[in-house]
Amino acid sequence: MPFLGEMVLGQRRPVGVLILLGITSVVMTIVCIVLVAQKYGVVIDAGSSHTALFVYHWPGGKENGTGTVSQLSRCPIPVRGISSFASNPEEAAKKLNLCLEWALTKVPRGSQGSCPLYLGATAGMRLLKYGGPLSGRMLSSSPFDFLGAEVISGSDEGAYGWITLNYLLERLISFDWSGQWVHDGSTNTVGSMDLGGASTQLVFVSDTNSLKNSSDFVSFHLYGQNYNVYTHSYQCYGLDESLRMHLRDLKDFNGAASEVQNPCFLNGDRRTISSDLIFNSPCTSFNGTGFMPEVGETKVFVGSGDSVKCRHSIEAIFNFSSCGLKANCSFNGVFQPNPQGHFRAFSGYYYKMKNLNLTDEFGSSSLHDFNATLSSFCSLPWVQVDPDMKDLCFSGNYIYTLLIRGYKFDEKSWRSITFLNKVGSTELGWSLGYMLNLTNMLPAESPSSASLTTTLIMLVTLLLVCAAILAASLTLLSRSPQYERV
Repeated sequence: MPFLGEMVLGQRRPVGVLILLGITSVVMTIVCIVLVAQKYGVVIDAGSSHTALFVYHWPGGKENGTGTVSQLSRCPIPVRGISSFASNPEEAAKKLNLCLEWALTKVPRGSQGSCPLYLGATAGMRLLKYGGPLSGRMLSSSPFDFLGAEVISGSDEGAYGWITLNYLLERLISFDWSGQWVHDGSTNTVGSMDLGGASTQLVFVSDTNSLKNSSDFVSFHLYGQNYNVYTHSYQCYGLDESLRMHLRDLKDFNGAASEVQNPCFLNGDRRTISSDLIFNSPCTSFNGTGFMPEVGETKVFVGSGDSVKCRHSIEAIFNFSSCGLKANCSFNGVFQPNPQGHFRAFSGYYYKMKNLNLTDEFGSSSLHDFNATLSSFCSLPWVQVDPDMKDLCFSGNYIYTLLIRGYKFDEKSWRSITFLNKVGSTELGWSLGYMLNLTNMLPAESPSSASLTTTLIMLVTLLLVCAAILAASLTLLSRSPQYERV
């Protein structure tokens, strides 16, 4: 212990420590402000073949009226689709609650009360009509701010998927080298194609003059830009429902024979299918022949694995003649401009093309390669194929018929299609686009006059100033008189 009046070498060094503590406090304060400015949103995607919960977040200061939203995390709900629990909503609520509890661990406690929670149901989802705890008590009692549940229209589902895709590809907004927002405009967007279990959507920007007179014309305002797009959803033309219609329309199905030949099932595949599974859907309740099998009646579908005959039989579920000589028509009399630009095909498209090893992040294989690969697969014996791929001969030929005969792609434009399911780590689908659109109705919170980028620039500037002050202080300390024990 030094005697009274002693001065010890370096006794002024605590001043530098105080400066460091001051800088740390300022930095932590700014970081807390930035974190508080973050907003969160939860969207439940209740589809016909899957259900998932997504957590999104964005800065409170919004760029030109729309929050810069990104996916924080995803929780797949362990059911094939909530619609399969239409007669037992209590069980669906239990499954959904698992992901709600998980979402609470992702959103800070202080933000949960202001975090909007939405449930959107797509084609095939009818559970909301039953009410019950799924759309009522459970979601309303959640710590999140439950703002409602709705059945998303097919056109909206497609449009939101288009927004998701172009947002993730930075076609709607991006950063330049200086960290400023850049708007590319609608001319650089890409078209989106989504293939679900009950419906399929086609969306793209078109310069067709007659587009504005069509009911399939949709206008969006995002990040200060207007986007006018063609969007159409084909109810009953998802993979699950199209297979039902295909089985219903097979030549021998309406006869008395107990066996039905199916060229879309692999050779050696014999499936006993109840008529209830085929006709228990609005898409197959009427087939134009007046034939309706007895309840519980079964048929044995015998596969032959013939790709050419399979494709021909699939064409029966489309009405191509309804277009007549009309230009800009796909099938069933639906107006559609010719496809323009590049496209991304996801969901069912991606998974089936992945099964055929034909997905490519940088572009599509040729139509010739697709046909050759599919034909080769269809000729395989059923016993050599993974059970999860038993319907791939049908699905592949269905995708061909939809894209080539229906949407009017050809050998050249086929190469403009990229089959993928993610951009970066974010899955493609309608839910992110849904949240992006909804953020137009959410208030921009403090800091209201500066974006997150501006805040970070200010933070870096402050750090540089503090570093300069610290360096100057340490220099002065090193030059101050040094004291020794006396």
